[in-house]
Amino acid sequence: MARRFSASGGTDLNRRQGLSEFVATCACATFWNSITAVLFRRSLLERTGLFPEHKSSLADFEWGLRACLSSDAVHVPETLATWRIHQRQSTRTADWARQGWAYIEMIEDTLRAYANRLPPG
Repeated sequence: MARRFSASGGTDLNRRQGLSEFVATCACATFWNSITAVLFRRSLLERTGLFPEHKSSLADFEWGLRACLSSDAVHVPETLATWRIHQRQSTRTADWARQGWAYIEMIEDTLRAYANRLPPG
């Protein structure tokens, strides 16, 4: 799978083009599972803006979409961080149908906001 999304045509299997990462995220939900799964420079926040706090636990999804269209991604095949799963976390009690529609809205909002970064056509 890494080869399919490689930015360099297979010579660097861990680097993926941001646009490919965006498409994979929209189509296959293969974005980073948590903000603890990524390391990035502060300059990326300057290009993407901050997390939309009013979107609660979904904020990292929208930010991840913007980050994909703002930078390439490099996969490091190691476990460097984890997160705790507990009974009262918001994703356990989520309304999945409502979240599905929210994801679609976030994708549409991101596509409108970043239209100038997409290839023509």
